[in-house]
Amino acid sequence: MIASAYTIEEISEKLEAAYYSFIDDKITECEFALDMVLSDLEKIAKKYPQDEEMRSYLKTFSAFYEERKEMKKEEEKKKLSELLSDICHKVHWRKLGMSSGKELPFKDFRSLRR
Repeated sequence: MIASAYTIEEISEKLEAAYYSFIDDKITECEFALDMVLSDLEKIAKKYPQDEEMRSYLKTFSAFYEERKEMKKEEEKKKLSELLSDICHKVHWRKLGMSSGKELPFKDFRSLRR
Protein backbone atom coordinates (compact mmCIF):
# COMPACT_ATOMS: atom_id res chain seq x y z
CA MET A 1 0.00 0.00 0.00
CA ILE A 2 1.19 3.54 -0.78
CA ALA A 3 0.60 6.83 1.00
CA SER A 4 -2.46 8.70 -0.21
CA ALA A 5 -2.16 11.89 -2.22
CA TYR A 6 -3.91 13.79 0.54
CA THR A 7 -1.38 12.68 3.15
CA ILE A 8 1.44 13.83 0.90
CA GLU A 9 -0.43 17.05 0.14
CA GLU A 10 -0.29 17.99 3.83
CA ILE A 11 3.48 17.66 3.68
CA SER A 12 3.65 19.71 0.49
CA GLU A 13 1.71 22.51 2.21
CA LYS A 14 4.23 22.53 5.06
CA LEU A 15 7.10 22.57 2.58
CA GLU A 16 5.44 25.43 0.71
CA ALA A 17 5.15 27.36 3.98
CA ALA A 18 8.85 26.73 4.60
CA TYR A 19 9.70 27.96 1.10
CA TYR A 20 7.79 31.22 1.51
CA SER A 21 9.23 31.73 4.99
CA PHE A 22 12.68 31.30 3.45
CA ILE A 23 11.92 33.88 0.77
CA ASP A 24 10.65 36.33 3.39
CA ASP A 25 13.83 35.80 5.48
CA LYS A 26 11.90 34.26 8.37
CA ILE A 27 14.63 31.75 9.12
CA THR A 28 13.21 30.45 12.40
CA GLU A 29 9.82 29.70 10.83
CA CYS A 30 11.51 28.08 7.85
CA GLU A 31 13.64 25.80 10.01
CA PHE A 32 10.63 24.81 12.13
CA ALA A 33 8.61 23.95 9.00
CA LEU A 34 11.51 21.96 7.51
CA ASP A 35 11.84 20.00 10.76
CA MET A 36 8.13 19.18 10.58
CA VAL A 37 8.42 18.09 6.94
CA LEU A 38 11.35 15.81 7.74
CA SER A 39 9.56 14.18 10.68
CA ASP A 40 6.37 13.72 8.62
CA LEU A 41 8.33 12.13 5.77
CA GLU A 42 10.01 9.76 8.23
CA LYS A 43 6.60 8.80 9.65
CA ILE A 44 5.28 8.06 6.15
CA ALA A 45 8.36 5.97 5.35
CA LYS A 46 7.75 3.89 8.49
CA LYS A 47 4.00 3.57 7.92
CA TYR A 48 4.29 2.70 4.21
CA PRO A 49 7.58 0.80 3.81
CA GLN A 50 6.60 -0.46 0.34
CA ASP A 51 6.14 3.09 -1.01
CA GLU A 52 9.47 3.34 -2.82
CA GLU A 53 8.69 6.72 -4.37
CA MET A 54 8.30 8.39 -0.97
CA ARG A 55 11.33 6.58 0.45
CA SER A 56 13.37 7.97 -2.43
CA TYR A 57 11.98 11.46 -1.81
CA LEU A 58 12.86 11.12 1.89
CA LYS A 59 16.48 10.31 0.96
CA THR A 60 16.64 13.35 -1.33
CA PHE A 61 15.06 15.62 1.27
CA SER A 62 17.31 14.30 4.05
CA ALA A 63 20.39 14.97 1.93
CA PHE A 64 19.21 18.53 1.32
CA TYR A 65 18.41 18.97 5.02
CA GLU A 66 21.92 17.93 6.03
CA GLU A 67 23.72 19.97 3.35
CA ARG A 68 21.66 23.16 3.55
CA LYS A 69 23.79 24.74 6.29
CA GLU A 70 26.76 24.88 3.90
CA MET A 71 24.72 26.06 0.89
CA LYS A 72 24.59 29.60 -0.37
CA LYS A 73 21.20 31.27 -0.10
CA GLU A 74 20.46 31.16 -3.85
CA GLU A 75 21.46 27.50 -4.07
CA GLU A 76 19.30 26.64 -1.06
CA LYS A 77 16.35 28.53 -2.57
CA LYS A 78 16.74 26.67 -5.87
CA LYS A 79 16.94 23.25 -4.20
CA LEU A 80 13.96 24.03 -1.96
CA SER A 81 11.98 25.07 -5.03
CA GLU A 82 12.91 21.80 -6.79
CA LEU A 83 11.84 19.74 -3.77
CA LEU A 84 8.53 21.60 -3.57
CA SER A 85 7.87 21.13 -7.27
CA ASP A 86 8.73 17.43 -7.05
CA ILE A 87 6.36 16.72 -4.17
CA CYS A 88 3.57 18.74 -5.84
CA HIS A 89 3.95 16.58 -8.95
CA LYS A 90 3.75 13.44 -6.81
CA VAL A 91 0.52 14.72 -5.25
CA HIS A 92 -0.94 15.54 -8.65
CA TRP A 93 -0.19 12.14 -10.18
CA ARG A 94 -1.37 10.24 -7.12
CA LYS A 95 -4.65 12.14 -7.18
CA LEU A 96 -5.09 11.21 -10.83
CA GLY A 97 -4.29 7.58 -10.05
CA MET A 98 -6.77 7.56 -7.19
CA SER A 99 -9.55 9.21 -9.19
CA SER A 100 -9.21 6.63 -11.94
CA GLY A 101 -9.27 3.82 -9.37
CA LYS A 102 -5.89 2.57 -10.56
CA GLU A 103 -4.12 3.32 -7.26
CA LEU A 104 -6.03 3.37 -4.02
CA PRO A 105 -4.56 3.95 -0.56
CA PHE A 106 -6.99 1.37 0.83
CA LYS A 107 -8.20 -2.09 -0.11
CA ASP A 108 -10.52 -2.05 -3.11
CA PHE A 109 -13.69 -3.81 -1.98
CA ARG A 110 -15.36 -3.50 -5.40
CA SER A 111 -13.36 -6.48 -6.62
CA LEU A 112 -14.95 -8.65 -3.91
CA ARG A 113 -18.52 -8.11 -5.21
CA ARG A 114 -18.31 -10.73 -7.98
